[in-house]
Amino acid sequence: MFVSKKNRSVLTYAGAEGAPDLLVGILSPKTAELDKKPKRRVFARSGVKELWIIDPETKLIHVYYLQKDAERPAATCAEADTVTSPDFPGLKIKGATVFKR
Repeated sequence: MFVSKKNRSVLTYAGAEGAPDLLVGILSPKTAELDKKPKRRVFARSGVKELWIIDPETKLIHVYYLQKDAERPAATCAEADTVTSPDFPGLKIKGATVFKR
C-alpha cells in the first residue's frame, strides 16, 4: 500500500481510513478469485487509483487504473518487463525482481 503526501490524512492512529493511491496484492491459490474480482471492485468504489495484482503462478503483474476502468487491466507485465506508473513518475520495478526466488 502507498499513500502519497497529498493524501496522508487517510493515515490515522487507527489505521488507514481512506483509499491509498496504490495497492499491490499477491495472489494466493486460496483467495485468488476473491482478490481478482470482488475485492478489486470494492477497491475501485473506495477510490483506490491504482492496483497491481501479482500472480506468482503465471508470473504476471496485472496493472489496473481503477478510476478509469476497474474491469480490465491497463497493462499486463511479465518477468521480462518493467512495471511503471503514470501516477508515480520514476517508479520502475522489473518483473524479474518481483518474481526472483
